[in-house]
Amino acid sequence: MMAHESRTSFSRAHAPSRRLGGRTADNTERLFKATLEILDAQGMEGVSFASVGKLAGVNRSTLYRRWPNPAVLVVEAIAAQIEADVTVADTGTLRGDMRDTLTSLASFLQTSTGRAGLAAAASLAGDPEAAVALRALWVKRLSHLQQIFERAQSRREIPAGFDSEAFIATMSGALLFRLLIAADKPDTAWIERILDMSEVPITKTR
Repeated sequence: MMAHESRTSFSRAHAPSRRLGGRTADNTERLFKATLEILDAQGMEGVSFASVGKLAGVNRSTLYRRWPNPAVLVVEAIAAQIEADVTVADTGTLRGDMRDTLTSLASFLQTSTGRAGLAAAASLAGDPEAAVALRALWVKRLSHLQQIFERAQSRREIPAGFDSEAFIATMSGALLFRLLIAADKPDTAWIERILDMSEVPITKTR
């Protein structure tokens, strides 16, 4: 269904939607809100430029101009919600920052929008334009989280060259395992256990 609504070349999927003030910003907020409401209620199958435009009160020609297909719109709407809801903590220690940031992420993933976002991400695996948008979301989020590790390096909690991307992927993956595989809530006590494991030295063997 969504493939029929794509009216741009693959290269345009690399270009982020413009974030301007005034009417454009207001339209963006309304479109993202409508997108997430439909996603929560109907899943990806319910999200189309027509349905989003109708609910938001925005002409769907606006959506065709700004997004290559509804899948990319969904990714950007979820990204905006993550940015609004998931706090990058500054507690004074790396462990405290990771604990509070992961707790904030876990709380978001357990909301209706978070759950719908996880389902949407899984369903978009075969969409090349959505894959570009998902990658851009990860890169942007990683850049926001990087400040945690820069502060930790300045406090000499971690060495220079510390692989922050692998560390974040490991911690985030643990959250997803807890939610999707173990079907349990990743509360603060559980997050503390995962952080304890990250401090255990593992000896390399040949």
